[in-house]
Amino acid sequence: MTHQEILKGIASAGFHKCYGEKPGKEATLRYLWEMKHITEDGFQDYYIMAYWIFNFYKPEDLDIWAFGAMNSSVICYSLGLTKVDPVKYGLLSARFVNIKRPQFQFDIPKSRYDEFMKRADEILQSNIAAGFDAPGIRASLLGQASSFACLDRKRERTVPNNIDDEVALYTLKTPNTMDMYDTYVRRMNGETWEPTGVAGIDEILAPTRGLLIYQEQVMEILSHYFHVSDVSANLVRVIICRMFTKGEEEPLEEYKTKLFASLNDETSVEEAEKAWELITTTPHTYMKAHSVSRVLLGYHYEFSAI
Repeated sequence: MTHQEILKGIASAGFHKCYGEKPGKEATLRYLWEMKHITEDGFQDYYIMAYWIFNFYKPEDLDIWAFGAMNSSVICYSLGLTKVDPVKYGLLSARFVNIKRPQFQFDIPKSRYDEFMKRADEILQSNIAAGFDAPGIRASLLGQASSFACLDRKRERTVPNNIDDEVALYTLKTPNTMDMYDTYVRRMNGETWEPTGVAGIDEILAPTRGLLIYQEQVMEILSHYFHVSDVSANLVRVIICRMFTKGEEEPLEEYKTKLFASLNDETSVEEAEKAWELITTTPHTYMKAHSVSRVLLGYHYEFSAI
């Protein structure tokens, strides 16, 4: 059995466990899209080893918590690598599954961190003979594992069906976005805001009360108005981020020229200009996948930072 067949087998079983024998259309399409990209780019070994390490070889009483972009992946959710359902929370597959090598990010209880890392290394080394790239997988899988004291203080609370405001407020407490915090609170308490007048933009910004605060919203706007692939939308998002952080404007101008040259009848130049201005004049956005994970963490563990 090939490594690709192994991944498809364990992921399929986990997918139906998470979404039922008749999963919805969105979950199914996302699962198929992710699997296609993972296997075509040759990353199946990373997901297999993550599954083995975090499901079969870790002690049963050891809790882990995924953070960062991996919460966006339906396959990560199906493999039990994250407790966050990306479909339920409107997270985007391409934020994690793209042309780059996956970077799995985990919190591990501080009291068990050394024990876990030693065991994980032993597992990786023992699988070299089976054709797994242990050094590369270790860097991807364990390079961003961190010890996290709150996982030693477990609790369980019922997660409300709608936590949009909690996620947004967590996001707006971060240094890069906190200048929008007061505006969001006023709008949450009843202040009205002026819509852009462009239906697609207003629909994308409606969950955040007219504010652009998530990286995923930038990607949605790019996909909606410029009809680029999800992976390309994520790439442009990265270039926009570099413009703000490093002043690299030239690559972005090149992409703008290409995107506007490929506009079709569904999008007017005026609408495209408004969309482009919005995403390139909002200095900082934040990863919604990470915010959702951190808010949900507070429902399962004593995490005073939330």
